[in-house]
Amino acid sequence: MKTSKPKTQGRDPQEMRVLLERKAREGLTYPQLSQLTGIPRGTLAWWAHRLKKEGLPEERRSEPSPFVEVRLSGGEPASEAPPFELVLSQGRLRIPPGFHGPSLQVLLRILRQGEGC
Repeated sequence: MKTSKPKTQGRDPQEMRVLLERKAREGLTYPQLSQLTGIPRGTLAWWAHRLKKEGLPEERRSEPSPFVEVRLSGGEPASEAPPFELVLSQGRLRIPPGFHGPSLQVLLRILRQGEGC
């Protein structure tokens, strides 16, 4: 008597998970990944659906990201923050923490036009 195996379309689930993680990480479309791997895009989409249904999201990363999300809260910057320093052909311009953003935009526009220095 045959025991029924889960339908896998002849592919290893771990291999497909890695490929779908690559798709998410590199921002590839199914047609692009299909062209790179030779796996039909319908098969890739089927695996994405299956892994998501099983609670194994396709976008899960196999290794931690080297980047850390930073969220800024409202208010003034901390007083211990260092100033920004712009290196110009005429010298250096130090901009203190908390400098008014719109004023900085005007200053930079003037410097770009060559009117300031």
